[in-house]
Amino acid sequence: MLKQFYPIRSLALAVLVGFTFSACSDDDDEVSPDTENRIEYNGASYTLKSGVVIDYGVTGDEDTHYNYDFMVTDGILPDTEEIFEIPNAKISVYAELLSPGADAFEVGTFTFVQDVNAAQNRDKHVFEYVEVVVDSNNDNMLDMDDDYLEVTGGTIKVSGSNNDYTVEYNLTLDGGKTVKGNYSGDFNYIDGRD
Repeated sequence: MLKQFYPIRSLALAVLVGFTFSACSDDDDEVSPDTENRIEYNGASYTLKSGVVIDYGVTGDEDTHYNYDFMVTDGILPDTEEIFEIPNAKISVYAELLSPGADAFEVGTFTFVQDVNAAQNRDKHVFEYVEVVVDSNNDNMLDMDDDYLEVTGGTIKVSGSNNDYTVEYNLTLDGGKTVKGNYSGDFNYIDGRD
């Protein structure tokens, strides 16, 4: 009687070992999702393709901050500070970032504030204006006919130097929607100082 169970046990053991090894090999083949150069908004994910930084220099009521504006998109940005249309695009994020001091832009974590010129914000990395544009009419062009959404809270972290930056977004919009993601790469530099 034991001889009859031996082939069944061997077969069961072989099947179990086969499942174990095949399950392990599947785990090894899994690739984690790419989170680089992506923005998530309203349940959709967008791959960012280009970025521009516009240097506006010293700003503030008493020259308290240095202003760099960062813009990223899944389309192609023109080489000008006058950006009214972005072809082949579904989303863009435009952020006016203010670092403390008048000498140069300093990287750091920027926090949303209601009033950049308030005394408590003088020595801080801050922003009060960020705009997210979404291709609401589905014409694959960001322009004046699309939705412009203003940010009501959150942070933007900038690291890097020499126009090779990583910008990480964690923003809250009107109505409680969020924008999260990052863009790393070479930003096209535009000197917007007078």
